[in-house]
Amino acid sequence: FCMKNSNCFDWLNFAQKDFDVCKDLLTHKERYIGIIPYHAQQSAEKALKAFLKFHEKEIPKTHNLQYLLKDCFFIDTTFAQLQKEALALNPFSTQTRYPDDLNITLTYDETHKLIQSAEKILMFVTKKLNL
Repeated sequence: FCMKNSNCFDWLNFAQKDFDVCKDLLTHKERYIGIIPYHAQQSAEKALKAFLKFHEKEIPKTHNLQYLLKDCFFIDTTFAQLQKEALALNPFSTQTRYPDDLNITLTYDETHKLIQSAEKILMFVTKKLNL
């Protein structure tokens, strides 16, 4: 369980909060489309960092999901199956960070798919940590 390292639970809880924000904002349809991908990416990033923390690895100061996924892969090769999701979410760590960068060209369906990618990563890590 995550209790092996309580800080791991903090990371996973933080990841869940970002994911919940995505789902809540999506209920407003087009109003928050531009900011949702950022929270989806953040959820995935924090979930991967929770897994690394659980395994007592140093948490790299990066937002790059591909890099984090590689670190997780060295612990558990089944993380390779999350490549597509990490690649889809990766650009949104910076693309939506500042007002001039808001990606308002995404459709509702595209945004929903990004949320599904974040959910897949979050649920995958949650299962790996037996929570």
